[in-house]
Amino acid sequence: MEELEEFFKEVYPLKNLHIMDSNLESSSDKVAIILSLDSKNFQVFWEVPILLQFYRQYLRDTISYKLILQVQYGLCLQLQQESISKEFVETILAKLNVLYEKRLVENKHFLKMQGFLQVILGRKSYAKESKIQSFSREFQNFFDESLEILQNQVKKIVASDNTMEKEFEILLQRAKNKHFSIGVSGVLSSGKSTLLNALLGKEVLGSSTIPETASLTILKYHQTSYAEVTFWNKREWEILQKTFDLEILSTLKALPKFTQSLQEYILEDSKIMRIPLEELPVFTSANHPDKLCNLVKTITLFTPLEILKNNVEIVDTPGLDDPIIQREEITKNCIKRCDLLIHAMNASQSATQLDIDFILQTLETTNISRLLVVLTHADLLEEKELQAALQYTQGSIKKQLLEVIDKKELDLFMERVDFIYLSSYPALLCQIDPKKAMELGYSLESSNFQVFKDYLNKTLLGQDSFQSKDIIYTLTQGLIKIIKQYKEYLLLQKDLLFATEDKIQKVILEAKGQRQKALEAYKLKEQNLQEYKEQVEEYLKSLKVFLMQQLDEAQNVLIQRLFDDIMYDYQRNKAPDNARLENILNQGLKDFLVDILRQYQQSLTKKILQIQNKMQIVSDGGQLLKFHLNETMLIKTKKQILNAIIPKLLQYNKNQSSLLLEMLNLAFKVGFESFIEEIVAQSHTLQDELILTFDNALKSIFDEMNKNIATKDEILNKSLRENAITQEQKILKQKSFDTFEGLLEESLEIFRALQMYATRGKAYA
Repeated sequence: MEELEEFFKEVYPLKNLHIMDSNLESSSDKVAIILSLDSKNFQVFWEVPILLQFYRQYLRDTISYKLILQVQYGLCLQLQQESISKEFVETILAKLNVLYEKRLVENKHFLKMQGFLQVILGRKSYAKESKIQSFSREFQNFFDESLEILQNQVKKIVASDNTMEKEFEILLQRAKNKHFSIGVSGVLSSGKSTLLNALLGKEVLGSSTIPETASLTILKYHQTSYAEVTFWNKREWEILQKTFDLEILSTLKALPKFTQSLQEYILEDSKIMRIPLEELPVFTSANHPDKLCNLVKTITLFTPLEILKNNVEIVDTPGLDDPIIQREEITKNCIKRCDLLIHAMNASQSATQLDIDFILQTLETTNISRLLVVLTHADLLEEKELQAALQYTQGSIKKQLLEVIDKKELDLFMERVDFIYLSSYPALLCQIDPKKAMELGYSLESSNFQVFKDYLNKTLLGQDSFQSKDIIYTLTQGLIKIIKQYKEYLLLQKDLLFATEDKIQKVILEAKGQRQKALEAYKLKEQNLQEYKEQVEEYLKSLKVFLMQQLDEAQNVLIQRLFDDIMYDYQRNKAPDNARLENILNQGLKDFLVDILRQYQQSLTKKILQIQNKMQIVSDGGQLLKFHLNETMLIKTKKQILNAIIPKLLQYNKNQSSLLLEMLNLAFKVGFESFIEEIVAQSHTLQDELILTFDNALKSIFDEMNKNIATKDEILNKSLRENAITQEQKILKQKSFDTFEGLLEESLEIFRALQMYATRGKAYA
């Protein structure tokens, strides 16, 4: 207890006196008498027989009041021990009350000792009634049960004092609204859609191997099932067309129905349609004759799936080896926002280089808490082959990780990666057609589907859930901060309860000075923020100039390389080799643009870190905002340039070098404009996030400051108004303060105990 330490700050406690080891009735007399002594009554009673006997039995030093203080301090500490019962403390408090009623104890000293004993009783009541600090019981659902514990404790506090009710509610609501995102990725034909259909218990998601849909499917909880279809807007569609395979795009545009659909669905702002699940194949199937899947950006699927409760969403991403770059870009951007990633691999073709590269990049560049690698189509392999595939996949990932990180880091990486196998189709068939599944010899148990479901439950909702524990930990951090604020207010009220009017007026005057200092400090932060906003804006402008200069140089070199190669073929009366041109462009873009992007990224990230450190502010999750290098932009740029060049090459010959050069310049201009636009857009998004973080932090500081000022003003004015109440009324108020302090101490114990529970034993079985 902070007040106990403050009261006895001038002395060290005397412990191990064994006063409470003998008969509890007689020892409670001794403790009550010793605790009743203050500097005044000690001078009167120090030679009474019972005290002289006490001195002889327990103390050998020369008797002094300082020695008595040391004994009192030691007794108060001993009374807090678990071995001392609540009833014993109640007995001491009752006897101390008797001494006070007989006017043997000074009022101020009595109230102090009574307060200490009330707080100790509060702690013992809590320990006896709930024993929550040990959490020896098992949680069936850690998040829901611990949240209920915290809500109940907050209700008790607010019932006694609602000063911080709004602050409590904001924290609790934020915890309830916390969002989990599970990404599901894999190459085409990896079986990820079948895996999700098995999880849904019905065939909803298309599993075509024809790469004709760039849509992202998001699964969310709702009591009734339906879907929302979001289409590309006009601007997005224009960009998407530039990276389409030219043959596919020509085929689509040749369909009259598709041309009509373009007019109907591709609008200035993205069109959103709500449809029943039965109509979903019209918009998602690559085999549907209308080919509407190409116009769909995202599908949001609402379903009463138990795993999706508590704000969980599952995202089925487009395939990693999709020939349409926009899809791959969507996948990588989506994964950045995921907490858990499930990566599906066909067990017969597991650990391809594309899979390995993707997993390594994901672990290195995202903030996902865990990665689950699922080997699908397990029913097509014998048990021995399946185990070999699992070992090969694990070994391949470890081997390639060791090439870029040391052994210690490898162990940390692998702790975040889990591996299971799954027979997705048998698991689905067992749910949609049990009779057929039985005829084929399929069962849910043999499909390993329950292991997959158990993993998800354990990861999201179970006792060892990382996410649930992290939310509860963050929530208790906020609650503890509020409790400390309550204690500060309570201490002020207790200090002023028996104060003179002059002292209260003096404290009011001091509070005005503190208020002025707080306002000045806030204004300085506000001024600094404005300066940092301007710095970021200017820095982005200078970076854009750097980017333009570097790209201009790279563009000139690459145009010259392509021009020389094309003219060489023209001179020999040959058609330019498209594959060779793609190779030249591909290598050139890697050489130049990756380096330019890396320099841009490092410069911007460094500047952001500098500003965040100066402002002493980080984003909500504790993660520093960063500019992410997205290398799919290079592929996208390459596609745009090639799609603009290749169809026109047959229009030129060796005598039209000037026209050819003009065409190449125009093609590069279009491709690089899109590249620059994306870089600048990402930079401005980052800037907006950074400024929003600063603005929110400043608003929080301002709101907290105003709340603190208003509450203290209210306490001071109330103390001034109530200064004239009777001594008996003040004693009653002191008792209520002590009871509330005991409740706050109890709450701190509960919150800290939950924090300890939330940080232990996180490993998965």
